[in-house]
Amino acid sequence: MEALIDVILLVAFFGIGFWQGFRMASRFHIEAARNIFEKLGITEQQMRDVHTQVQREFDALEADDQPECLEIKVEKHADQLFAYRKDDGLFLAQATDSDGLIAMLKSKFKDQRVTITPEDGAEHIVARS
Repeated sequence: MEALIDVILLVAFFGIGFWQGFRMASRFHIEAARNIFEKLGITEQQMRDVHTQVQREFDALEADDQPECLEIKVEKHADQLFAYRKDDGLFLAQATDSDGLIAMLKSKFKDQRVTITPEDGAEHIVARS
């Protein structure tokens, strides 16, 4: 029983020591960063402005990564429908009927609008309500 109490005290002692050490290191690094920025003449408002600018640029890059509208073409071979990207011919989905193909495209491109023109096989896609 006495050994158990010793172990509990040891764990508590080291736990509190680790927690206090972490807090002290955190305070040290915050103060060191403040001193560096102060010596460089960088204010908190300048830091916030840079953060806002970088966030806007990041959001713009992220928006550019996904096209607003994905143009596809559909081909029918035997009893299979195949969907490809119109711009680079990349394979997107395959199904036996238009409902299955539409369902697969919806699951892959949830946040994108997918369009198809009559010249690109729209007759193979039958819209059902």
